[in-house]
Order: sequence, then structure tokens, then C-alpha cells
Amino acid sequence: MGKICPQCRRRQEHPSHLGCDRCHVAFVEEDQLVKISSFTNEELKILASYLLKDWRVYVLAGIALSIGVGLLYWQAHEQIETQINKFQTDTSNEVARAYSEATNRMAGQFDVFSQSSSNQIASAYSEVTNQISFEFQTPRIRQTVEDVAKNEAKEILKENVQPEVERFKKDADFLRLTTRARAYDFKAYQQLLEIELQTNEDAILAKQVLNEIDRSLQKDRANESQLGRRRQYMEFSGTNFYNGPFSSDEIAVKFQYIQNDKTAFNREAFINLVADANETLFLPRLIEFFTNEPDLSVADHALLAISKFANADFYPHDYKSVVQWWQTNQYNYTNWPVSEFNIGEKYYLMGVYSDAASCFSKVLSVDPAADLSRLSAIMCDFEIGETNKAAMLAKGFKRQGGRWDLLAAAKMQIESGNVSNATVQLAFIATNFPSMGISVGGYINSEPQIWRKVDWALFNKLTEH
Repeated sequence: MGKICPQCRRRQEHPSHLGCDRCHVAFVEEDQLVKISSFTNEELKILASYLLKDWRVYVLAGIALSIGVGLLYWQAHEQIETQINKFQTDTSNEVARAYSEATNRMAGQFDVFSQSSSNQIASAYSEVTNQISFEFQTPRIRQTVEDVAKNEAKEILKENVQPEVERFKKDADFLRLTTRARAYDFKAYQQLLEIELQTNEDAILAKQVLNEIDRSLQKDRANESQLGRRRQYMEFSGTNFYNGPFSSDEIAVKFQYIQNDKTAFNREAFINLVADANETLFLPRLIEFFTNEPDLSVADHALLAISKFANADFYPHDYKSVVQWWQTNQYNYTNWPVSEFNIGEKYYLMGVYSDAASCFSKVLSVDPAADLSRLSAIMCDFEIGETNKAAMLAKGFKRQGGRWDLLAAAKMQIESGNVSNATVQLAFIATNFPSMGISVGGYINSEPQIWRKVDWALFNKLTEH
């Protein structure tokens, strides 16, 4: 085989012609001609699919390209050296010219090959990337990417974001706690007392907030003491109000009811009533009231009463000290006999007067100042024929001339036959103590057995408005 032009495929007519006169490109051996052709679309898809399956193809393709270019350059160099040796003996100038021309032609041919190869590689790369992009749209690949992204995001959140979120939440919780405490939330105040004992930054802030609240409480105490502005407890029936005096048993049985009252002002007024009663039998119930109280102002008033009964000087800041003091001294105090009173009331309303009288006698043995219990015992004793005992009990009312003493006197008049006087007496009580009505405790009512001898027609006439 001879040499031909790599572009127009024209054959070399004479060995001295090193290049094509038409194309100005050096002749090459026909069997060594590198055929540069474009890949078809199908071939590119096959190539792309293959490349996607094996990453080593990328490496092998690069190596093959490097070797091909090297071999081409080496072959061209060998051809040039052959031509130089062949014509060296003829003329050095001709050889130099021919060498220069051959070199230029070879460089041009190399440029053509390089450009063509680059175009083929770019086309193949484009096809591969398009195929990769298509593959990433498939559910399997997309799910894999999403899973990886989620795991990475989870780690980032766990290591970097979550600590900041927890720190922010902690600060927000502390701020909410201090806000509640400043609004006189006693439970929040107690939590700040616990935080104050710690050694972190929150302990310092808790102490500052507690000092601020304590100053406010001391100011409230001072104003109440100097100005005498205390909330007063009252009972009402319809539009009729009664603000006392109240007997000790009336106060004792109201603890549970008042403790469940949703209005803080009512609870505070009741605690003031307990403090004024100055009855140490209330101390156990008062301690229970204090430890369960949600309002700081009411709790502070409860502490004033506790301090009075315990001969101490307690403040809300002393919460733990108050609890410890009570744990040590609780056995030195007797609780007011609420259960005996409630059982006695139950028997009284059922008409079992003997058992009722026994219960009220137990209450009086603990608290002789329980005027309501004294009245109930008198009523029961009259019904069971213990008139002398009833007469003796009638002499022991703490509040002589009070509403319970007046009711007992009316009962004694009925039993002695002075029904008209007794009826007038009951009408007077109902008029001057309107909050009692005619049904409070069942004491002024036409239904109970106790008042069966009353002239109710006269009573209704006297109480008409």
C-alpha cells in the first residue's frame, strides 16, 4: 500500500512529494490512516449506558486516549525522521524545508484529530450526564438521595441546631416562670426558691426576682397594716349579706368549701376571718390550706395567720422552713373535729337525735366555743327529754345574744309552752339575720320536727314585707 492524503484521499504520485498540493496536508500510510468518524445517536446511548454501569470505563477511556495520542505523535515523529534520513544526502536545505513543512502538516493533522476527539468526548460526556440526570429522576435513586439527605440533616440538627433549640427553650421556660411568679403565682414562686439553691446563672436571676417579689409582699403587708384595708368575709342569701360574727364551727366546716373557691379574693377574706378567730385548732387546716394555695398573696395572708398561732414570723420565702417546722410540731396541735360535726349534722337531719347529741357533745369537748354545735346539742337534748342538760348547755354560749343563742332561747320558750313568744322570737331572728332565711341549717323551717309547735301563720304575718 502507498500513501494517501488524510483529507481528500488523493494518492501520492511521487515519493518526493511529502504532502498533498490541494489540501496542503502531509501524506500518511494508507494502512495507518486513523479513521475519524462521528458516533451515531444509538452508539452514544450504548456508550452512555455502559459508562453508567462501570466507573472504570472513565479511567480506561482516559488512558486509551492518552496512549492513542502518544502513539500517533510517536508514529508521526518516526515518519519525519525517516524522511529526513532519506533526503539528507541530497540537500540539507531541501530536507530542512521538507522537515519544516512535514512538521507543520503533522501539527495541523494533530489539531484536526484533537478537535475531532474533543468533540466526540464532549458529545459522549453530554450523553452520559443526561443519562445520569435521567437516572436520578427514578424513584429508587431519588429515594436514596432523600434518605441520605434526611440522615445528614438529622445529624446536623442533632449536633448543631438541637443544642441551640434546647437552650432557647430553657431560657423561654425560665422567663415564663419568672413572669408567673411576678404575677403572684405561688407554685412558680416555690420553683424559683428551688432554682435559687443551684449554682448556675439561673440561680442568680431567680434570687433577683425573688427579692423583687418579696419587697412587693412586704409593701402589701405594710399598707394593709397601716391603712387597715383588709378583705372581709361575708355570706349572702339572695340580696342579703351577713359579715359575722361567725362561730368557730362555722369557720371550721367552711375550710374545704373555701379552699375550692376559684376567686382568690374570697379565699384571702376567709383567711383573714380565720386569723381574727385566733383559734389554734385551725392551725392544721391552715397549714394544709397554705401548702395547696396557688395564689401568693393568699398564701402570704395564710402565713400571717400561721405566724400568729405559732408565735413566729414567717414569710413566703421561708416555705421550706414552715413545712419543716410543722413536721416537727404538728403533734402539739389538735385539729378541729370536723368529722364529728358532719356526722352529727347528718343524724340531726335524719331525726336520730340521740346519736346527733352524742356527736355534738364530742365537738364541744374539744371546742367549747362552737356555738352552732352547742345549739344543735340543745335541740337534740330537748327532743330526747334531756331538758336539764339542754338548759345547762344554753348557759355556755360564747356570743350571748348571738343568733345561735337566740334560737336556743326560742326553742326553750316553745318547750315551756310560750309558743307565741317563741314565734315572735323566730320572726325577729329571721328579720335581723336575713341571710339565714328560714332554711339555713334547717333551724328556722316548718318541716323539721324541732319546730313543729311554732305558729307558722303568725310567723309568716310577722315576716311579710
